[in-house]
Amino acid sequence: MPARLITSPAIRSACRASAFRAWCLQPLMENAIEHGIRGLEGYKRLRLSVREEEDRIIVEVEDNGVGMSAEKIERLMQETEQFHPVGERGIGLHNVINRLRLYYGTEDAVMIYSEGKNKGTRIQIRIPREVQDVSDHAGR
Repeated sequence: MPARLITSPAIRSACRASAFRAWCLQPLMENAIEHGIRGLEGYKRLRLSVREEEDRIIVEVEDNGVGMSAEKIERLMQETEQFHPVGERGIGLHNVINRLRLYYGTEDAVMIYSEGKNKGTRIQIRIPREVQDVSDHAGR
């Protein structure tokens, strides 16, 4: 049976007009495909969801791929300020984490969750609800 990709967008209607810059979705979706589900046997699942949660809008990209170790997640979250040599993986994800932290002014703007090898990965963008100006000053 050929491998298949199942996409599952879930965007609550109340969140559609929220302050959010879509520039960060491309590297997250690409990362999920390239490093998460490429080469996975059977069904490949990629899910994008947007929902309200207390004082934030939560944007999530989730896959059912190879997952990440706790050490890898910790390194990604802590090393975002460091230079990465040309050709090293993770530059796109580091860039997204840095830009979102700067734009929204909070260290927890991006969270990464995985239960380990072959358990998939979920990346969560946590947008403060009070952000009204959506000009892409961090992206120019």
